[in-house]
Amino acid sequence: RELVKWQTDYWGRAFPSLVSAERDVIEVLEAEEEKFLQTTRRGEEMVERMIEKGDAEEVARRLVELYDSHGLPPEFVADISAKRGVRISVPDDFYSLVAKRHTTAPPQKSDERALRLEEATKGLPATRLLYYDDPNLLECSSKVLRALEGNLLVLDRTTFYAEGGGQPPDLGRISTPEGSCDVVDVEKVRDVVLHRVEGTDLKEGETVHCQVDPDRRHSLRRSHTSTHIVNGSARAVLGNHVWQTGAQKGVAESRLDITHYKALSHDEVDAIEKMANRIVMQNLPVGAAFLPRNAAESKYGFRLYQGGAVPTKEVRVITIGDWEAEACGGIHLNLTGETGMIKIVKVDRIQDGVERITFRAGPPAIDYVQGLERRARDSSS
Repeated sequence: RELVKWQTDYWGRAFPSLVSAERDVIEVLEAEEEKFLQTTRRGEEMVERMIEKGDAEEVARRLVELYDSHGLPPEFVADISAKRGVRISVPDDFYSLVAKRHTTAPPQKSDERALRLEEATKGLPATRLLYYDDPNLLECSSKVLRALEGNLLVLDRTTFYAEGGGQPPDLGRISTPEGSCDVVDVEKVRDVVLHRVEGTDLKEGETVHCQVDPDRRHSLRRSHTSTHIVNGSARAVLGNHVWQTGAQKGVAESRLDITHYKALSHDEVDAIEKMANRIVMQNLPVGAAFLPRNAAESKYGFRLYQGGAVPTKEVRVITIGDWEAEACGGIHLNLTGETGMIKIVKVDRIQDGVERITFRAGPPAIDYVQGLERRARDSSS
């Protein structure tokens, strides 16, 4: 703690944000210290049990596993063993053995389908993504450029959002005067969108009418917008150390994974939920704009990349008023007020340092709360 104080006193003159973060840094250190003490207590008990069973040789054989899976340094294991009269020799190349454990995994098999589709779409122009021009647009006329594998259509332009960034695809129908087919999946191969269809066969060169399922589109826009709101709220409540590590948007329920050094308390969850609904009630504008990478990073910083770095020269930035900004390829609502109520339904610690927040927004949130009220009434009657 004294070291943190010295560092913030010295560097705080040049970097004032360090001074305001001092309390958070100390809290993280205290949490890590407690976790380390818990690990060593558990580790000591584990090693002692193995020795008591006469498994001293097993302890020596499992040095790498005890370090890699349980966080027990070999010197610590050797020291505990010595106190029990057992001598453990730590190999000189111990850390090389640990590294080797992670570099000898069998190679991944190539995704043959992905390679096949990349080859099949080679030379096709990029599909024009009309939902970026207007996320409210649900219909358009398009031309079939290619039909692949019998049921994969490539169009010159589309209103159908292709799955990506944790957002499921749009579904709907593609039709001609002669018939129609259901769009059951939409994916993207490089800059080409593929529509998987079931029903009437459509041929290259045909003009077709695209119709997106409006209820599903609006639900996914609401879920994606609320994910940004919950993420920003978590950072506002918990501190700037919070980063998104994963997200999955659903029609009824979504989840957000964030970094945090300890399990969220009930009070923290309540505060995040209140902050999120406050942003909803402020009815802030949700903007979307493509910016050159350098300009985006200069204006918003690297916190843009909550969902990971974007390997393009241009970055699509989603803003919520002046409150939040994030690089994102999804489609969102126009105003935060359109989200409706946000309700956190569950929080899990899925791994050390990562919290999963499961939530609902809009009508699904109301359904969830009303379900709780019904169960409370039934249990009291």
